[in-house]
Amino acid sequence: MTAAEVARRISFRPVALSSAGDLLAVNRACPIEADFTFRFDRDPDFFAWPRAVFDAHDYLGVHDGDRLVGYGLVGYRSGWTGCGWARWAYIGDLRLLPAYRGQGIGRRVVAALIERVPPDVCLACFVVKHGNAPAEGVRRRVRLEPQHARGAGVLDVVSLPVRAPRGASRAIPTRPAGADDLAAGAALLHRAREGRLFAPLPGADGGERFRGDVESGRAVVATRGDRIVGVMTWRDFGDVRRATIVRYSTRSWPLRAAWALARRAGARIAALPEPGSPLRAATVTHVGVEDDDPAVARALVDGVMRRLAGGGVHLLQLAEMRGAPILASLGGRCRWSFRSDVWVGWRDGTRDPIADAPARQPFVDLAMI
Repeated sequence: MTAAEVARRISFRPVALSSAGDLLAVNRACPIEADFTFRFDRDPDFFAWPRAVFDAHDYLGVHDGDRLVGYGLVGYRSGWTGCGWARWAYIGDLRLLPAYRGQGIGRRVVAALIERVPPDVCLACFVVKHGNAPAEGVRRRVRLEPQHARGAGVLDVVSLPVRAPRGASRAIPTRPAGADDLAAGAALLHRAREGRLFAPLPGADGGERFRGDVESGRAVVATRGDRIVGVMTWRDFGDVRRATIVRYSTRSWPLRAAWALARRAGARIAALPEPGSPLRAATVTHVGVEDDDPAVARALVDGVMRRLAGGGVHLLQLAEMRGAPILASLGGRCRWSFRSDVWVGWRDGTRDPIADAPARQPFVDLAMI
């Protein structure tokens, strides 16, 4: 059967909760190749992750006849759209079985996902990792009319090995956030994101979710005297999406050797997992730093590391747009990073949100990528 004949058989249909088993099978068959190959395990509940990170979501299945061979997501959140607070869409979580790649199906599923976005949602975001040639090809070839899209900047995703810091900062001490820190911490988070495209509603995200992080022990604050000058929260999403190691490539040996040496130095670093086991990561979910002070950012990272070290977590992951002060504060640390282009799409009749927004870069939550 030729590629053209297969492509003609392909259809796109919404998937129901009853299709979770087929979705999990596609997910397991699509690992991510890197220095070490891993997959995002979502069992036993495929839909637990989108429920955890989006206000609402919609999955579209790629079908060859009655067989599910791929899927894609539209997730919805409420946030700043450049000229007001409204619902916006994220297009991602695209998976296609290897046998069906290279036939233009990816471009078609993205176009089908865009068509499903309701008319009242005028703004969308999608992220293309540098070096992902198939995804970049889809972005170039997909027809967006009557929508428009343009790049909004580069997102840097940084992974830091979790290790116990050598000592606490006396100038900028950190401590676990408590109930008395809720008002000041939420206000600092709001100031850090004010005017940024896709920044969450301050009342919902800066208040309720921050309260949940504090009550769960997943928040630290940095102080100068009696003032809170920094706040950072995190979450381990392993309960809804686990990064399971499939295999280590020969290119990974320097990383594994350096990791082993650091463990011998007594830095309370968790052993790297064997293939088939999860690589645990804590994802930074909220950051607020007064005056973008890099010393405060460094103290916050150390404060979170101190809380995580010895608990079996391998990596602390954070993401910010290129040029963000917190990225500069990570200099000198052992880290791994990758970069992605952030694209913003909007409909005819909507003003260019990038041109209309203040000169602050978009807010992209790593938890939804």
